[in-house]
Amino acid sequence: MMNTKKHMRYEIGYKNTYRGFTLVETLVAVAVLMIAIAGPLVIASKGLSAALFARDQMIASFLAQESMEVVKNTRDNYIKNGGGVAGEWIRWAQGTPGCIRPDSNSINACDASALSNVIQSCAIDSEQCRVYLSTDGYTTDALASGAKLTLFRRYFYITPKANSGGNIDALVTVVVSWNQGTIPNELRLTSELVDSIR
Repeated sequence: MMNTKKHMRYEIGYKNTYRGFTLVETLVAVAVLMIAIAGPLVIASKGLSAALFARDQMIASFLAQESMEVVKNTRDNYIKNGGGVAGEWIRWAQGTPGCIRPDSNSINACDASALSNVIQSCAIDSEQCRVYLSTDGYTTDALASGAKLTLFRRYFYITPKANSGGNIDALVTVVVSWNQGTIPNELRLTSELVDSIR
C-alpha cells in the first residue's frame, strides 16, 4: 500500500477589521487641528500688537515729558536771570518764532530736546518736527552722531492767558504723534506755567 500523504492546504482568512482613514475623516482632523492652532496664534498676534503699542506710548510719554521739562527749565532760567521781572519769560516766548499759537489751526510750533537744550521752531507738516535716535538718546538733531529717524513727531506750542492777578501765564501743550501701521496715534501733555517761580 502506498502511503500517500495528502498535503492539505488551509487558508485562514482574516477579516480586515482595521480600516484606513478616509479622505473626509482626514480633512475633518486637519480642520480641527487648524482651529486648535489658529486660536493661540491670533491671541499671540494681538498680544504682540498690544505690547508694541504700549512700548510706543511709553516712549511718546517720555518724549513729551522731556520737552515739557526743557520748556520749564527755560522759563526758570529766564525768571532767574531776569531778576524775577514779571513777564520776562512770556516776552521771550512771544519773541520765539512759532512757539506762540493764537489758534489751533497754525502749522508752526517749536520743539525742545534735552540733549541740545535748544528750543527751535519747526513746521508741523514737514520733516522738521521729527525725532531721531542718536547714540546719546532721542534728539531733534538729524546730524547727531548715529542719528536714525524714528516714527515719532514732537512739537509744543504756548498759549498765553491772563490770570486773575493781571499777569500773563501760559498754557504749554506738547504733542507727540506716531503711526502704528496705518493707525495714527497722538499723545498730548499740557501744563499751565505761571510767570514766576513759586
